[in-house]
Amino acid sequence: MGDIESMFYQVQVPKVQHKYLRFLWWPGGELESELTEYRMGVHIFGAVSSPSIANYALRAAADHARDKYGPDIERTIETNFYVDDYLKSVPSEEQTLRLVKDVTAALKERGFWLTKFVSNSKLVLKSIPQENRSKDLQTCDLDYDELHVERALGLQWNIENDYFTFSASLDPKPLTRRGILSTVCSLSDPLGFVAPFLLPAKRILREVCQDSSLGWDDVIPEKYLKPWRRWLDDLPILGNLKIPRCVKPKEFGTVTSTQLHMFSDASNEGYGAAAYITLSDNSGRISAVSANGKWRYVQSKENPADIASRGFTSQQMLNSNIWFDGSYFLRGPEELWKNYMPQGVVELEGSTSFAVHPEDEEGNAVDKFLKYYSSWHRLRMAVAVYHRLFHTEI
Repeated sequence: MGDIESMFYQVQVPKVQHKYLRFLWWPGGELESELTEYRMGVHIFGAVSSPSIANYALRAAADHARDKYGPDIERTIETNFYVDDYLKSVPSEEQTLRLVKDVTAALKERGFWLTKFVSNSKLVLKSIPQENRSKDLQTCDLDYDELHVERALGLQWNIENDYFTFSASLDPKPLTRRGILSTVCSLSDPLGFVAPFLLPAKRILREVCQDSSLGWDDVIPEKYLKPWRRWLDDLPILGNLKIPRCVKPKEFGTVTSTQLHMFSDASNEGYGAAAYITLSDNSGRISAVSANGKWRYVQSKENPADIASRGFTSQQMLNSNIWFDGSYFLRGPEELWKNYMPQGVVELEGSTSFAVHPEDEEGNAVDKFLKYYSSWHRLRMAVAVYHRLFHTEI
């Protein structure tokens, strides 16, 4: 992980456009002195245009790197930066050493300085000059000290043990609509790890916002205050979460198969989706089974997204295997799918739904569709969804 030093300031503004970045200055901080007008010659933090212009310059650096450093470095610069934050994972320390060297050199040629490096490999950290490591690691004795916890796009990354966690310490906010909004937004969760825990807080915020009798700075009444305080009391438990950063188990050999499994669900409280990557290796170990591109119905108790659409307490999240690991039948042979997904559910406008077994006889399935729908348009939609679910004609 790294950071481009003062990224916006490294991108210059054409001289004819300096006039758009004028500001006034009191020389020496003397407020009684005559004001002096200055113009910025680089893009500034806070200007609406700065992020997109700096990103354009970064992509130009990627294009420039292609011929000299190769397509891998070009692709890394294009896809592994979030504004000025750089995050990349590779299989070996040797690859990392080359990557740090080449990406740093390629960016330097275009005026960007990549610094504040963090790695879970002490070998890699030792190869980086001390002043180019993150602030906490500059004072760390890499031969004896444990590596610090670092922030990675709002998450807490325990480098020594290589897992993500959450900081559950938030500054107290007023018990108002504005205070609730500030608290909810201050818990950064870019990967959706704690989405089920955030849902009850968002539900309270929605109810408060829908209450026309409350202004932004009015103290919320007891009917909102009680569940809000209960959620706040539950918040510190999140600090006990430990989510492995690497999706590949340490004992795994060479990965021979990779599948991505998607789950979704909706309720009156909210809607949610969850994705799980499953791997097989060259030793025959299978961590999951391929869904073969089919949409299937999953019962609520076996659907991880059901948790995201209804909400969980932090203690429930700590005790939940299905949310962090996915449905356990994914780790077994494909025959297990039949036990948990016995039928497809066709859902169309509103809450209208009915079920059809894929094993139904042809005439029986047709009869069910024709008897249920009186609209030709809706009948066509139902047949199309049925065909997509079961890859069969009716």
